[in-house]
Amino acid sequence: MLINKLTKGVTRIFFLFTSLHSSVALFGQNNSVLEGLVLFSNEPRAYAHIYVEGTILCTVTNELGYFVLNLPDAKDITIVISEIGFKTRKLDLIDFPKDGIIELKQDTYRLDEVVINSSK
Repeated sequence: MLINKLTKGVTRIFFLFTSLHSSVALFGQNNSVLEGLVLFSNEPRAYAHIYVEGTILCTVTNELGYFVLNLPDAKDITIVISEIGFKTRKLDLIDFPKDGIIELKQDTYRLDEVVINSSK
């Protein structure tokens, strides 16, 4: 069963890479691409948001925590990684890990009290 899920995930990643590289070639856009893996406690984080700050360039991690993000032609690029329940990470492109692995940290919220009202 695990092999089935991994095979399915690898197939999706292959089609994702193929479609992204095809779209770049077709539309003549920049060929700079950032690839990586988002983890928490060494477990992949599915559906984390990754975007280039100040642009509309964004992507979401797949079920295995992998992502591919097209980059603009710019010198100072900040990559933002966010997910509900985790601290948002901002990394300058030059500080981005060489292995592409981003480790998230949990963000905890403390409530002093919760009030529940019922109304009809």
